Amino acid sequence: MFDFWKTYSRISAYSDLTDASAQDLINAKQSLILNTYIAYFDYLQAVKLKKVSEESLQQTTEHLKLSRSLFDVGSKPQFDVIKAESDEATARVNLLNAENNIDITRLQLENILNQKLPAVFSLRDDFELARDSVTESTSLNMALQNRPEIIAGKLRVDANKSFLTSAWTANLPTINASGGYTWKSFALNQTFQGSWSLGVAVSLPIFQGFALDAGIQQAKANLDNAQATYDLTEQSITLDVRQQYSNLQLARNQISASRSLLKAAEETLRLAEARFKEEVGSAVEVTDARVAYYNAQVLLIQSLYNYQVTYARLERAMGTLI
Repeated sequence: MFDFWKTYSRISAYSDLTDASAQDLINAKQSLILNTYIAYFDYLQAVKLKKVSEESLQQTTEHLKLSRSLFDVGSKPQFDVIKAESDEATARVNLLNAENNIDITRLQLENILNQKLPAVFSLRDDFELARDSVTESTSLNMALQNRPEIIAGKLRVDANKSFLTSAWTANLPTINASGGYTWKSFALNQTFQGSWSLGVAVSLPIFQGFALDAGIQQAKANLDNAQATYDLTEQSITLDVRQQYSNLQLARNQISASRSLLKAAEETLRLAEARFKEEVGSAVEVTDARVAYYNAQVLLIQSLYNYQVTYARLERAMGTLI
């Protein structure tokens, strides 16, 4: 009839643990989504780096042709030809590395998607997509409200509180009621005689070898452990959000700086090639300018990649990645 909420406390505890497990599943799904985002942008980055390598190879090939023609007419020394051949060979090696990187990132993408991609396929290019801005305080508030780890931790704290209540109420009595109806007859030609029986029993634990006290102490220890885990999770999430937010601001600034650097490097290369054609510049000057231009292109691509991946990591930190 009544057990002073012993059963209700256990039901409530297991219900909270079930909900906590559901949050663990959401956490695993969000981790999978983040890894998919990273694999997606890894592949896009590899494709863009290959295009840069192809452009660099084309430029070095054209410069090699120019160096040979100028050498043939006696305008440039053989050193310039050898230097141009070295630059072209380096560009070919860079292209091979870029092509290999595409193969690797493709395999990683197939692995995360758990399916074989067709020989020829294309992905939507979100590499330069602008993302919505968010403040650090808003990010922290959303994380503490939405992160499945924080929700699961709170549910486990509540569950252990219910287990503690159940352990404590084990010292209280339990009231049971029973009833029954019977009918019987001692002769086949007589009418069955029925009877009712009702009873109420009260059981009170008196001494169980200190098992009840030990159960309460264990429940308290489990509750303290759950609370400490929750506090640590909250601190870790706060640190994660702040780090990802700071990294996102850095990535934004790097994109702006990389664009300015690329513009300057492109103009420097144009002037160096023009000076070489007019026979007033050196092969080393052209090589240095081309390397600076190539590095500036790579840096911009890497900055865009860092921005997109960091934004996805921030969404994951806020618990809003879907």
